[in-house]
Amino acid sequence: MKPYKPPKFNRDAIRSGDYYMFEELEDEVCDLEEKEEDESGDENDPLYPSGKRKMSMSQHPVYGVGDPLSGQGPEKRPDEGEGPSDQKSLGPEEEDEKSPNIWHKIVTFLKFAWAFVESAMVSMTIYLNRFSRDYRYVRKVLTVEKKMLKEKPGFGLGIRSGSGMIWEPPPGATASPSHLPSVDEIDQRDFMKQSDTPAFIYLVQAMWFAFIAHTDSVCYFMVFLHQVSEPTILSLPLPLMVFLWGTLSVPRPTKTFWVTMIAYTEVIVVIKCMFQFELLPWHEESLSEKSPFFPPRILGIERDPHYAVYDLVLLLIIFLHRFMLKSMGLWKSTNEDEIQLEEGEHYFMMEEGLESNTLPSAHTENMDTTEEGNNLRHRFGSQRSRIATRAGRQLLMVEQPAEEGDEQSPPAEVSESGGQLVVVKAQAQSLCQHFPKAFSMMTSKYGESVKIFFKDLLSPSKKVKADVYAYMFMCDFFNFLVIIFGFAAFGPQREDDGGVLSYLEENKVPIPFLIMLILQFALIVIDRALFLRKYILGKLVFQFCLVVGVHIWLFFVLPGVTERSFREALTPQMWYMVKCFYLLLSAYQIRSGYPTRILGNFVCKRYNIINMVLFKGFMFVPFLFELRALMDWVWTDTSMTLWDWLKMEDIFAHIFGLKCERRMEQEYPQPRGQKKAALVKYIMGGSFLFLIIGIIWFPLVIFALGNTVGMPNLPRDMSMTLSISSYPPLYSVSVQSPSITKFSEAEWNQLTTTYKSNRGAQTFFSNYDYEDVAVAKFSHNASNIWTISPPDRLRLIDEIQSNKEIIFQLSWNLVRKSASKSSTGKASDSSKWIMDKTHETERKEFIKIIKMDANATNITIGHLFPKFLKFTNRDTVHPVPQLMKGDTEEEKSLRKLTLRLYRGSFLDTGITEEWWGISELCGGENFDILKHLPQYSCDHLVMYVFNDKAFPETLSIISGGGIIACYIGIVYVASRVLRSIISGSTYRIMFTEVPCVDHILQLCLDIYLVRESGELALEEDLFAKLIFLYRSPETMIKWTRPRADDEADVEEESVAHPAPQQ
Repeated sequence: MKPYKPPKFNRDAIRSGDYYMFEELEDEVCDLEEKEEDESGDENDPLYPSGKRKMSMSQHPVYGVGDPLSGQGPEKRPDEGEGPSDQKSLGPEEEDEKSPNIWHKIVTFLKFAWAFVESAMVSMTIYLNRFSRDYRYVRKVLTVEKKMLKEKPGFGLGIRSGSGMIWEPPPGATASPSHLPSVDEIDQRDFMKQSDTPAFIYLVQAMWFAFIAHTDSVCYFMVFLHQVSEPTILSLPLPLMVFLWGTLSVPRPTKTFWVTMIAYTEVIVVIKCMFQFELLPWHEESLSEKSPFFPPRILGIERDPHYAVYDLVLLLIIFLHRFMLKSMGLWKSTNEDEIQLEEGEHYFMMEEGLESNTLPSAHTENMDTTEEGNNLRHRFGSQRSRIATRAGRQLLMVEQPAEEGDEQSPPAEVSESGGQLVVVKAQAQSLCQHFPKAFSMMTSKYGESVKIFFKDLLSPSKKVKADVYAYMFMCDFFNFLVIIFGFAAFGPQREDDGGVLSYLEENKVPIPFLIMLILQFALIVIDRALFLRKYILGKLVFQFCLVVGVHIWLFFVLPGVTERSFREALTPQMWYMVKCFYLLLSAYQIRSGYPTRILGNFVCKRYNIINMVLFKGFMFVPFLFELRALMDWVWTDTSMTLWDWLKMEDIFAHIFGLKCERRMEQEYPQPRGQKKAALVKYIMGGSFLFLIIGIIWFPLVIFALGNTVGMPNLPRDMSMTLSISSYPPLYSVSVQSPSITKFSEAEWNQLTTTYKSNRGAQTFFSNYDYEDVAVAKFSHNASNIWTISPPDRLRLIDEIQSNKEIIFQLSWNLVRKSASKSSTGKASDSSKWIMDKTHETERKEFIKIIKMDANATNITIGHLFPKFLKFTNRDTVHPVPQLMKGDTEEEKSLRKLTLRLYRGSFLDTGITEEWWGISELCGGENFDILKHLPQYSCDHLVMYVFNDKAFPETLSIISGGGIIACYIGIVYVASRVLRSIISGSTYRIMFTEVPCVDHILQLCLDIYLVRESGELALEEDLFAKLIFLYRSPETMIKWTRPRADDEADVEEESVAHPAPQQ
């Protein structure tokens, strides 16, 4: 056998997988069952008794025997048979008696509804208790300690010292007891006291404890609400202090922070109160001044009857939080104030508990115990008589400074007790003499706290790792959507501004909108990069820049751009509140530190149907999976190439889906040999059946029902022009509303009654409603003057006399609202009639009219005028032939016209003008029907227009290309997608029908683990193992066997090949 040679290069290591890697399978035990760790300790929660505590929404209550909800009757005795004879012995009357009546069903339903509500309350209680577990535990421990302290025999003894004679317990009296009760012990004591309290009471208690356990978060929320309601310079320091100081303090905001918040809020109230007097000159101007930068308004001193409401509410919440801190013993500061001693010598005695060699004896002379400039501080909770040095030595003042001239001697009480003595000599120094050193000490004193603040924030030793990136991403993603759908509130005001949709309809993208989207996306990418690199310092700098930038943009730049105040638009307020929640989570992430290991997607932590649906939605978003994978590869230390990384992510996504499916199969198993229930078949199979049938017939249905779902769309402008050859038009008229009217329901009924015996007309009417018919009345006289020159008039006469063809053309134009982007809403058509040599009579009459013969009256021309028009959605208009009779198509569609030339002068100008008048020929075969039509008149040219309904904008996108395009775009594409899902299943059976994916999933998790640990060589080996697993069907089958098969194989192997003895 050839010796093993380790691979030298990455690609060699990736492809070096072999069977030997899977030889230890028999000894492996892979258990990927979900370990539901109850962080809130619900099973031992003192707020809920054990009888009700374990009930949740996913669990059913247990009912007693014979309960209507239990579904079971009393237990049968062994001698009670259930054979056929027993069943047949029951008569119909007994069966009726056993069948439940309607009232029994109602009671059963009400009990089930109450059990459901109670289960919901229990689940909500358990969920809320997670947020107050620590507070409740500390509260109970403090209660136990107080009780034990009071039970001590020496409780109440102490000393009074100092000028105020304040009582203090003796040393060691306040020491914690050696044994503190655990959570279980406290819970057992509480369980003994618990009674069968209703679930609603526990829910109220859980809500209250969740509130008081996080009063700091309530204070933060109130600060944000205060800033949203009053966006002024005066209130701006409050959120800045929260984001840059309070939320970044380790482990919690200090007493100094809360005192500063209280003091500054009180200062705000005082300043606002000072500027509420009516004598101030700007109060009259503020009523008419609308500028967001009006000085009193932007400063926050504008007169308002409710000027201090939010400030007082904020103070109330902060004082409530102060009370909670005091009750928990967290309000007292651990900092000790320095004391100032008078000039001279001061005697201090060492307190008990210190080692004897710490200081020299009381009789030792000229021994310097402190260097010059060493500060003495008050001992925590004591008066001037008890102090402490920087080194932590506890000293007790035993004598005041001696008078000048007196001989200094040790105190008698110290000499008698033999205690250790410390002599402190105080000397007065001039400040100017030591100014540089004093200035340096002052700078060091006040800069030390800032230095400690950042040191604690960046020190990894004081942090409990946390991962809230998923919630931060949700906040950013929500703000991304807010910008998209609410951009109108972030830009300049427009009268016809319909938001981003109006810009997209015009195929325009505003530059500010683009910049905001890119910046929001860039913030998400930067935050992801910092999270993957676990760069706390960069995250801190990013937090500071983001806090300052957001407040400058929202409260100064945005009002200047939009010319309105921040609180006048809801969208920026919503964006700011969500951003505040993001900044709170970001501060918590900085304070806690990034997690040591970042393993996989946060949705993939559990394997249930909810996580599977969420993951499918994550995969459905375009480019989201690819963007996340690329960013993870760029900012994660790995030995994989980009394509190997994408391959690995694809494998994990597939295996995770299979794991969720197998978990569902375990939770909802189907017995062998049992047919599928009809309900399941009808719900699942029927849904797919109706979906496919709907896709097949959808195009036809949408076009057939267009008049049902569409909206009436009548013409708003119509024009008609009659011209002759190349000469100026004879007649031109344009009409709008009110000359264009729509049918009433009564007129529609009159129209259909007129044609009730015409089957073709009834079929045509079935496609329309009365709202779809418009009636246009054109004037008898032309609106234009016939401006023909004398030479053209003579040339026209010569053409008529020469028997040349004279072409009469009537054209009509209709305009209505466009139904879609591809539609213009304009349509036009025309009709022609040729006067040839066979129309001798018409030619002679026409010549007389043009020559203004006194005997000339009018001339009848052929079929030109369309009595009925059809205006389609494809911007076409043409005459309707179904409503008139005739031998030819022209006779069925068009009516004859009569022409007459008028001449006259107006307003005594002496100028003679000519114009034509035309009218419909009231007679003929169809006149007997037309005269019964609504609004018909021989005094006008009456035209009836039947209009196709306009599809809604959502359907216009689908129906805009017609039936053929709709079929190609929907039916064919949907069939190809469905066919690709079904037909390609044979090639995927080996990877989709895997019985047990636990080993593969564990291998993927191991790859993530070793990558986070920096073991890149091991990462290559494990990935090679995964690649070989997919290359080897035999190994895949062996590795994915059900657990029962694995255990059987292990037993067989152990029998055939005994394990060697160690």
